[in-house]
Amino acid sequence: MKKRLLILLTIITIAIPSLWGQVMIDGLSYKLNEETKQAKLTYIYTEPKVANPYNGVINIPETVTKDGQIYDVTTIGKYAFSGTHVLEHVAISDTSSIQILYEMFPALAIPDSIGKAWLKLAMKYAPESVIDTATTKHSDPDSLRQLVVNIPNSVTTIEGGAFCSSTGLKSLKLPNSITKLDAFALNFALIDQITLPDSLRTIEMGAFEACEYLKTIKIPESVTSIGQRAFSHCHSLTSVNIPKSIKKIENSTFYNCSALTQIALPDSLECIDQEAFAWCFRLSQITIPATVKSIGKNAFKDCYELGIVFNLSPIPQKIEEDTFEKYGILYVPQGSKKDYEKAEYWNKFRIIELASSDLKCGCEFHNEECQPSKIINLIPDGKKFKRIDDDSQSLYEHGTHEKK
Repeated sequence: MKKRLLILLTIITIAIPSLWGQVMIDGLSYKLNEETKQAKLTYIYTEPKVANPYNGVINIPETVTKDGQIYDVTTIGKYAFSGTHVLEHVAISDTSSIQILYEMFPALAIPDSIGKAWLKLAMKYAPESVIDTATTKHSDPDSLRQLVVNIPNSVTTIEGGAFCSSTGLKSLKLPNSITKLDAFALNFALIDQITLPDSLRTIEMGAFEACEYLKTIKIPESVTSIGQRAFSHCHSLTSVNIPKSIKKIENSTFYNCSALTQIALPDSLECIDQEAFAWCFRLSQITIPATVKSIGKNAFKDCYELGIVFNLSPIPQKIEEDTFEKYGILYVPQGSKKDYEKAEYWNKFRIIELASSDLKCGCEFHNEECQPSKIINLIPDGKKFKRIDDDSQSLYEHGTHEKK
């Protein structure tokens, strides 16, 4: 009978080059800038077989002292908490499987108690040349999330990769001093809750990419830029607000957010870039503000349930054949139906012209008094425009909050 060796491991780490000027103060690693008197919290560089000691409750101080000199802690550096996660199990067989494993996790820390003997046993007793999943996923993710990071108000920047693949982190509250989330700051983290401060200005490329447990996020009005792929592959994300300060939804910003059902686009928006909402296949309706001048290729590709589109622009934007996956019902402003019927690809929709009074429907999706998550359908009813509430299934006259 063929046998397979299963080895339970606890912590794996990601290899990061040694950081010049790295100093240890009270169990945390910093890089100190003598000129600015600022300190950056860094990854703890250890020998390959020693696990990253950043775990449990981490209280980051506002200042640190070295040789009598005080430094302000202003930055959480690249990879600071990267890779602090639990590996459930690994089953490897021969040399080729080991190579695959190391390609997936190039700095797998094999405990000294196992060491080379483990590899020999794995090859000897698991000859079927199989590698089971080397993964951070777990049947009970909460049991893995034991990392708590308290960030002081002195920190202004979360650098790229700071919490990348940190599956030990469940929630994070950023202080009201953070102005920037660098590229891939939290990508692949198992985080499901995060509080973004009003001080935040920039969310760079891939900052939350593949945070598959993140369900909702409130982006503050202070944010003026959201980078490409910022929320792509967030499979649990059901709703998100876009602040009025945003003028462009970048390439693939919400690509493959498969649980996304509601999104409010602001009146300030001017561009929806290519693949911005591609593969959001549970998105059932969208309101495109009148301010939008361009919609990119594949912007709503593979949005199979997107059957209702409100385009409040009196002038149809130029679109590609595959901008939309489905051509359902298109509501357009009064007097613009003929233009849409002449516009290439827009004319594939069933076009319904709205009265000028009905154009308020687009605002309802980002009116704070309304509850977009409860709106499941909008239907024309003669000259009136009404909505159905998914809790009471009662009909409300559009433009009011009173039951009819």
